[in-house]
Amino acid sequence: AAVDRLLGGSVGYDELVLLLEGTEVAVAILCDILGPRSTRPSDGSLPPDAGAADVDAAVRASFVAVYTRSFRDDARDCVKFVPLLDMSQHQDLGGGANIEHYTDAETGDCVIVNAGDGALGPGEELFTCYAVEGEEMEPYEFFTIYGFVPGVGDDDARTVRQRLEDGDEILEEIFFD
Repeated sequence: AAVDRLLGGSVGYDELVLLLEGTEVAVAILCDILGPRSTRPSDGSLPPDAGAADVDAAVRASFVAVYTRSFRDDARDCVKFVPLLDMSQHQDLGGGANIEHYTDAETGDCVIVNAGDGALGPGEELFTCYAVEGEEMEPYEFFTIYGFVPGVGDDDARTVRQRLEDGDEILEEIFFD
């Protein structure tokens, strides 16, 4: 309901709805596999008092982690979790990213290299560009995949949802123009 109310008719609406619908189907399938408490394995993988709502919430949280913390690997046609990249912050292409990553064609390993002018210092924050060079993402795509819009709200503590509810001009331009 909130998606329809806040983003209905926007450029990212159809993509967002497909993502949500796909998640709903996957959640239903996984919750059916986990089954009611009486049919769950007693191997300790789930707390004995976990109810259907707990299982549903855990499965949804897992999908959020996959969607927002994974990186597309087009060379291998898959999605990867790379913990070091997960700790990095987004920086636009050419805007100060100090690390880059690619997939080693022979091993399939994710290789992370220094992209800055000098050595990285201890405790230095890591910045990478979430978009692939030559395939820059539209702001609404960042929102759909990562839950934020680069450069929007940096000076404002409101969430994207709060900004949409407030009729924020910048987001109105991004999503509806």
